[in-house]
Amino acid sequence: MGEVMRRRLPKRSYARSFVMTMAVLALASVARGQDNSQNQQGADANGKAENQASQANQDQSNAPPSDTSADASAELNPAFRVSKLGSAQWLEPDVHSPLHLGPIYVGSISGFFLAADNLQFNQTNNTTTNGVAYVGIIRADVNYDKLTSFGRFSVQYLPEITIVNGGVETNFSNQSANFTISRALSPRWVVGVQDTFAYVNGHIIFGAANLDVNSVTGTGVQSPFLETAQRWLNNTASASFSYQWSSRDQISFTPSFWYQHSDLVTLPQDTKTIGGNISWTHALSATKSAGLYSQTGYTQFTSNSTQVVPAFPNTVYESFGGSFSDRLSQTLVLQASAGASEELGQKHPLWTATGQLTLRKDFQNSTVALDGVRETATGPFLTNGYTNRADVSYTRQLGRRWQASGGVAYQQQSFSGGRLSGTYVTVQTSYRFSRSLSWFARYARIWQNENRSILGINTPPGTSVASGITWTVAPDTGGLILPVRY
Repeated sequence: MGEVMRRRLPKRSYARSFVMTMAVLALASVARGQDNSQNQQGADANGKAENQASQANQDQSNAPPSDTSADASAELNPAFRVSKLGSAQWLEPDVHSPLHLGPIYVGSISGFFLAADNLQFNQTNNTTTNGVAYVGIIRADVNYDKLTSFGRFSVQYLPEITIVNGGVETNFSNQSANFTISRALSPRWVVGVQDTFAYVNGHIIFGAANLDVNSVTGTGVQSPFLETAQRWLNNTASASFSYQWSSRDQISFTPSFWYQHSDLVTLPQDTKTIGGNISWTHALSATKSAGLYSQTGYTQFTSNSTQVVPAFPNTVYESFGGSFSDRLSQTLVLQASAGASEELGQKHPLWTATGQLTLRKDFQNSTVALDGVRETATGPFLTNGYTNRADVSYTRQLGRRWQASGGVAYQQQSFSGGRLSGTYVTVQTSYRFSRSLSWFARYARIWQNENRSILGINTPPGTSVASGITWTVAPDTGGLILPVRY
């Protein structure tokens, strides 16, 4: 079915976006005026607030570390923090890895064997291949990171190579990459450019799908787990412009372009989204903040196949809402957002609720994290609907070296003409030989329900068992193995 019919963007979408943007700026201006008024009430109040903030920072630095990357990056300018690819933790600055070639270094290497059923897919008769498949997987992360007083430039690359019968299986080999540039133009202005790329096989059950939540900010990262039989390409490019309006207020504008491609012929093969986000954040205290946001995106769906079940019109997505984050204690962090979104381009556009709630609690020997979100669909299925997802994870330290963890996730993706849903359960244990070297074993199972018109079959439950070795750069010594010379 060639490219779907183009639709002129409704004029009211521009008007609404303009009104929402003006509302965000107006509230930021009011907050700045209140902040200036409070500053004029006396130096004593300011001095007390600074002392409290200083004491809070000192307490945080003295607290036992729960995430090495969070501790190493906590003192950075927030605009210069970079998240690890596929993780909620920060990329550590000034890493000294024994595996390096000049400024390029290897942060970790994993090698493991995987046994899984329903892994192969026969495109001729549209069925999964019965039986258990055995594969070997090598995964690494290669980084270049340069941090100066003016900004930061980083490149991350995560290749994942799958070996079957002694040869590389390109259909199962995955790769992802990211580059980030942050530059401080003045004490108030910071600009940045970022691009994230991923090209993966739809069978991603052997990936690490446990929820990951940052122990400082409460930001959560949920790994995709709904399976397709095809490959999925995802690339997001964005620029950010942040202005420190006052000591407590920051305004950010982020235009972006998002491209996705899928080989699945029963849904659109390509989507292109161009849009932007404007937000205002107000610091209520040293550990608490609130804000508003407004976002608009125009998505174009295209397909070269006549098998596409639903016909998705080009759609304008509008959303707005508020956000709140609070580090309630040294071991408890909360982040939440709530808003509304509308799809313009449908026959009967309706507003729907969106938002996210993330929570992480660290105990003496364990950690609990949860994340619930409703947002526009993010793949690997290219649809025009919304996704509901909930994740819970638990990690416990069984001793100085033993650790056990588990997680469960549920996701439902609704769209014009169908619905997809699935549940994922994983259990893992690991034993650390040293600060750099560890062994792990993981069991995972997925139940997936999908509209038969999408894949033509009902995917049976998938099970996988994996075991292997991971080497990671030690946080302070740069690793405990001999350097590799080039």
